[in-house]
Formats: sequence, structure tokens, C-alpha cells
Amino acid sequence: MDMNSDILCVDSILGHEGVAEAHVSHRENVQTGDKFTFAVADSCSNCEMCSRGLNQKCKKLFKVGNFVILRL
Repeated sequence: MDMNSDILCVDSILGHEGVAEAHVSHRENVQTGDKFTFAVADSCSNCEMCSRGLNQKCKKLFKVGNFVILRL
């Protein structure tokens, strides 16, 4: 890695899902105290792979926690 670069790659260790509890909700279908799971990856739902039911192979797959940030 070039330490003089303007960008820094941030590594992280991710699981497959997260678990959370709503502390405040402004949605009718989610109440305070409701527990839910969520994925750390998001797919586009429109590409060829998504249309075949292979969202994990999405051409535009975004994984939360794997991103590039600018150095300060």
C-alpha cells in the first residue's frame, strides 16, 4: 500500500447478518423494542445475476464495512 496516497482502504471482519433492536421508530410497521436482522450486503435487484436469484453474485454488490475513505 502506498502510504503517501490520498486514500486508505479500510479492512473489516464481517459476519453474514446483524441483529438489532429498535429504540425509536417512525414507521407504522416497526415498534420500539422490535428485534430484527439485517444483511451487511446490498444487491441491485436488476442485473442478470439478481434476476436469476443470485443476489450474492450481484454485479453491483455493496458490502457495508468494505469501503475506501479519504485520509484527513
